[in-house]
Amino acid sequence: MTISFHHHFRDGDYILNMVLDTLAKMGFKNLTVASSSLSSAHAPLIEHIKSGVVSKIESSGMRGDLADAISHGLMKEPVIFRSHGGRAAAIANGSLHIDVAFLGVPSADVV
Repeated sequence: MTISFHHHFRDGDYILNMVLDTLAKMGFKNLTVASSSLSSAHAPLIEHIKSGVVSKIESSGMRGDLADAISHGLMKEPVIFRSHGGRAAAIANGSLHIDVAFLGVPSADVV
């Protein structure tokens, strides 16, 4: 399953961490994380990779401890990096299929 996130909170983004913590508790494994970017706030992702919750990553960028750990062989599968526009094109042309997208929003309307 591929889960997607947007990075509009930058280093203040804890949505991805909270979602992955919950999915780990639910027993999910071998997830692909398709985030528009990953920053130093996403260092907790390292433990989810080690435990097998996350097995693949597709992103437009990566920084901090997560990037360092992956650069030193943390993952079996190579990370796929695309430009921000390349990510949108991959979604549009079907080469990146997202099963569930998670967004942090300050409010929502009940429909």
